[in-house]
Amino acid sequence: EIEFSGAELRPVAEAIAALFGGTVEARSKAEYGVVGGRLGDFKIEIDSSFIADGKYHGYLRALGLDPASSEWGKKIDDWITRSAEGVVPAEVVGPPIPIDRLEQMEELRETLRSLKALGTTAHFYSAYGMQF
Repeated sequence: EIEFSGAELRPVAEAIAALFGGTVEARSKAEYGVVGGRLGDFKIEIDSSFIADGKYHGYLRALGLDPASSEWGKKIDDWITRSAEGVVPAEVVGPPIPIDRLEQMEELRETLRSLKALGTTAHFYSAYGMQF
């Protein structure tokens, strides 16, 4: 996985599909997938299950603000997601990459930078990582 901030999720998903093939799936405002690519499937999401999995939707529904049926619920859902993007890192989670194909991850890193993705030195609260 590669963690970052600053780049919007959909353009990152589209860039991964352009690099490695596959089809972009919008799973929610906080999660996209790229499926069927040459390296396997990728997930691009806000790195918080509370946000990415919509765990807060139950609280909105309890207030009569269901994001699926209430205009205000949709607006609040959008606001929560966009607010989280400013402080919660995003991540690209990929399939296991064979060691002889790791150089392709450098292409992904360069592409993320071109999309204005920021790393650990961007903010005092940034502590991002890359794990293989």
